[in-house]
Amino acid sequence: MLLAGCDPEGHGKDMNTYHIALDNTTTVPIDVTGYRTRDLSNGLPLEQPQVIESLSIPAGEKDAVRELLLPFDIDRVPFIYPGFENNVDSIVVKFDGMERGYITTELNGTVNTERWITGKSSLLHILSADLIEENGVYYYRISESDQESAFDL
Repeated sequence: MLLAGCDPEGHGKDMNTYHIALDNTTTVPIDVTGYRTRDLSNGLPLEQPQVIESLSIPAGEKDAVRELLLPFDIDRVPFIYPGFENNVDSIVVKFDGMERGYITTELNGTVNTERWITGKSSLLHILSADLIEENGVYYYRISESDQESAFDL
């Protein structure tokens, strides 16, 4: 028996490797926390959200560069910030010393950006247009104006 196949979409090709990091250009540290707010087995809200991933980025600094593997070009489809892709359905960015920041959530494939940075894709659905490439690293920048426009949490 001979089995032959064709993959017109290129799913069998090598993965593309990208280097991604958050860039905090504000004057205060930021905390980025990814939560699971729904039960994985039935989709119902959890009594208490579970922290899945968190990181802190000092004022004026960049997060550690993370590797992102994609089976397509980074310009083709949105992606989740590396490290937050495993069972995270909510991401909160909070500015240190303030009860201000941003929240983005995902439910049934729909990303809610109502309380996210205006005009910027969320960390649950990053578009390459919102990245700044420097020396082979793609940065998602959180700026001083983002801090000034933050929501009360």
